Amino acid sequence: MALRGLPPFLAAMTVCLFATSCSGEDAGRATAQEAAEAYIAAINAADVEGLLAIGEPEAERERAELALEAHGGEEFVPEESWSRQYFHGTCSVRFDGSRGGARETLYVMVYEDEGRWFAVLPFGEDGPGMWTDEEVLEELGYDDAEDIPDVPGEEWVTEEDSAPCPS
Repeated sequence: MALRGLPPFLAAMTVCLFATSCSGEDAGRATAQEAAEAYIAAINAADVEGLLAIGEPEAERERAELALEAHGGEEFVPEESWSRQYFHGTCSVRFDGSRGGARETLYVMVYEDEGRWFAVLPFGEDGPGMWTDEEVLEELGYDDAEDIPDVPGEEWVTEEDSAPCPS
């Protein structure tokens, strides 16, 4: 189970290692931003098929359902977004917005495969290379999820280890 608001780069690395190039021409999106926006739209519509279409090729239905469990519910209304590249062909898109009147930040990890961008769907507890929440926090140097700093998007996208996401 991934933590909300935590950069999901670990899952993306796993996906990039195991992803296959078997997508149809209408799968994925032309840009990282478009793929992330399609993910948010599918979450808001509770659209499992839409998540499967934007998720990495050959993603299992169970992973699309996990995405709805993790991010579904009341509509998320994005107000601003930023993107940054963690490593070649893999970007995190951050959306600051609201859900049910409360401020919320969602991160969508996307990756490029043969010129198309796909969203990384969540893995179950038995996914490849999955870490527990506690292990992720420890790796990032935090004792608790509450310790993760709430950094404004403008600062998040210009942090030392980031690079612009290709458009």
